[in-house]
Amino acid sequence: MFQKISIFLQAVVLVGISTVFFFTEKKQISDSENRTLAQWPALNDTTYFSGAYFRGISDYVNDQFPERDWLLQLSNSIRYKMGIHFEDEIRIVAVEGGMEQQTQTTDSLEVAADDFKELYKNGLIIINGAAYTPNTGSPAISPVFAKLLNDYATALGPGVTVYSCIAPLSSAYIPAKQYAHLNGKNEQTLNAIRNNLQPGVRFADVLSELNAHRNEKLFFGTDHHWTANGAYHAYVAFCKSAGIQPVDRSEMNYENRGAFLGSLYDLTRDVSIKEHPDTLELYKPRVITESVYYSERGFKNAKKCTLFNGASGYACFISGDQPLEKITTGVKNGRKACVIKNSMGNAFAVYLVHHYEEIWVVDFRYSKHNLMTLLRDNGINDLIFGMGMYGAMSRGTIQMMRNLGFKKAVTPSAETTPIEGQSITPADKPIEPQAP
Repeated sequence: MFQKISIFLQAVVLVGISTVFFFTEKKQISDSENRTLAQWPALNDTTYFSGAYFRGISDYVNDQFPERDWLLQLSNSIRYKMGIHFEDEIRIVAVEGGMEQQTQTTDSLEVAADDFKELYKNGLIIINGAAYTPNTGSPAISPVFAKLLNDYATALGPGVTVYSCIAPLSSAYIPAKQYAHLNGKNEQTLNAIRNNLQPGVRFADVLSELNAHRNEKLFFGTDHHWTANGAYHAYVAFCKSAGIQPVDRSEMNYENRGAFLGSLYDLTRDVSIKEHPDTLELYKPRVITESVYYSERGFKNAKKCTLFNGASGYACFISGDQPLEKITTGVKNGRKACVIKNSMGNAFAVYLVHHYEEIWVVDFRYSKHNLMTLLRDNGINDLIFGMGMYGAMSRGTIQMMRNLGFKKAVTPSAETTPIEGQSITPADKPIEPQAP
């Protein structure tokens, strides 16, 4: 009798799971893993005889299993609670393949697009619920990045000043004595950039400025970006290199948006990280600004955006990652800047509105605009490479930045910039200024 009941219950479970699997909506993206989930494979001669079709079915079932995200979280929680954990314990978490680039608009997935696999190739160090990369850059690649800046400076001539404003990695601020030397390795990488810049190209010593405030919260613990505080100190370093007076944060509007979990929690689903959420604090310039962003090519169909949007995480800065963004300010001094960045530059760029009438923000990963045309037609004074170090330490990303300026220009009809004296399309008409 017991055996019959057991068989009946197993059959009910199997039928129930199969029914739920059949009728539930299939997902494209896993929020737990920041990756694209397998879809039903195409059936043809090639996939059938190679076995790819049947492997695809297996992957599809695994990825689309009912309540998969919840089960993954439950599994992680059980594994964590089965262990013994101490205060100040240090754990190394392996990360397979890094975060995929996504084009989603949620806070966590949008910022995930900023990661390159080399940033996580050695896993993550987790201390008291905060995650850090153990990587420290590459002094051997630094001359390649410095040459890029030198080439831009030579091509642009004395009318445009080129700046290196590169952020260190979070490894420079791991709160454990055995990792203190990683700060020095970050310094070696950044100094190698400085030592290979030609005269006239200015170096903002971001690391030294951050080191002077190392007891403050400079990087998030659940997210791979720096905080608004860390970005502010980078802004101060830039001002010193540019010979301008930084605006004190007491002259800005402070906002606390509360707790959030960022990209590193999404990447690891680590329980200790979840138990130590970050707080999003903002320092908002008291400058009237209006912002629009453009698609990867051309200047038509500009869309409104803001210096700070309503997102609860890092994606709030300059409305996230856009190929090209134009910020016009109430500072009427005739000065114009162009910032070449990955997403680390988003939080940095907001402070520049104090000093420029116009700021063009170019995301080198997405923009297909011709940089030389942009700089020339808009009378740019300063070209600022403001980004996280991992963008400057990859030959591939350096080449992407080179392609922005040293490639064949596209036809004027596709690359015509709206400048003073030109007619503009209805989408480029001025918009109402927004208060910070």
